[in-house]
Amino acid sequence: EKEKIMETEIVDNKGKLSEEGFVKGAQLFLILTRLVNGFEWEWKQGILKGSGYLKGIFSCKMKNYDLDENINNKNTEDSYIIDDMNRLFPSTTDGNISNNFKMIQFELNIVYNTAHMVPQLLLHAINENGKYLSHKELWECLEFNLDKPEMTLTLTEFEHPLLFIRYFGLHPCSTSEWMNNLMSVNKINNNNNDLFYGKYLLTWWYFISLHLPLEKKIQPFQQIELENKLNEIISK
Repeated sequence: EKEKIMETEIVDNKGKLSEEGFVKGAQLFLILTRLVNGFEWEWKQGILKGSGYLKGIFSCKMKNYDLDENINNKNTEDSYIIDDMNRLFPSTTDGNISNNFKMIQFELNIVYNTAHMVPQLLLHAINENGKYLSHKELWECLEFNLDKPEMTLTLTEFEHPLLFIRYFGLHPCSTSEWMNNLMSVNKINNNNNDLFYGKYLLTWWYFISLHLPLEKKIQPFQQIELENKLNEIISK
């Protein structure tokens, strides 16, 4: 019998996840999302044993959105220039990115929030001029209900728990509540085992990714296929 990914006793409750469960689920999440074309994540090990986070880099085109309205007044000292911009943001045949689109590169970090005992998305977004997007610009990229101004409060600044630098992040205060509902609806039992941890992270990401401007999202049929694949991996 093959060894499990990690051997540890986990105690989870009502949509929450222990840090050990997060680490275990993240290893399975890596395997599963690599089966979906366009999703590339890597595991970043923390200094302390049993800690770490998932990191992914994604680029997308935003239509009819001026991300850099102050480009003529740009202060290069306040900008973060990306090396090899042509590689990250391919130009059109005339050497310029189409005026109808703006290219954005997202750095996504899935970390463990110890206070709320849930995964949390931290992110940076950079436009084609190598400048970090402001809170307002980033919020307008996300696919939430923009008719409700108070929703912008869900995107706030957090310190990365392992890198100790500031990122924008989706506030995790209600994550355990909606995760508990999603797990119940999908009849995913909390058995404190590898199968549960893998399904937890997969379900969490499926919901979160709905609000991100990714060109490729996990579709419902892919969600089912990945869960079936997870069952196969665990049963080996």
